[in-house]
Amino acid sequence: MDNNTKVWLIAIFVIFILLLMRWRWKYDTAKENEKKERQRKIKSNYESSLKEIDKAEAVRLGRVYYGSLREDGRVITYDGQAISNNLNTMK
Repeated sequence: MDNNTKVWLIAIFVIFILLLMRWRWKYDTAKENEKKERQRKIKSNYESSLKEIDKAEAVRLGRVYYGSLREDGRVITYDGQAISNNLNTMK
């Protein structure tokens, strides 16, 4: 294999890696945007439930909302306190 062929193979490899990185970045960005949109909807549903009368539904949606803010989806003690504080603002 001569030097010219080696240079072309390296160039093709580098271009391939760059295209792969671009695709991965685009995929990650789309996934992140989807997650943000889902959290926005969950938050909107939770805030709407706080304006209603049904406290049980507000608690359920609050747990879903606060859980969605964490990687593991679990609700911790502080989240429960925040939900309780939010329930106190209900009509």
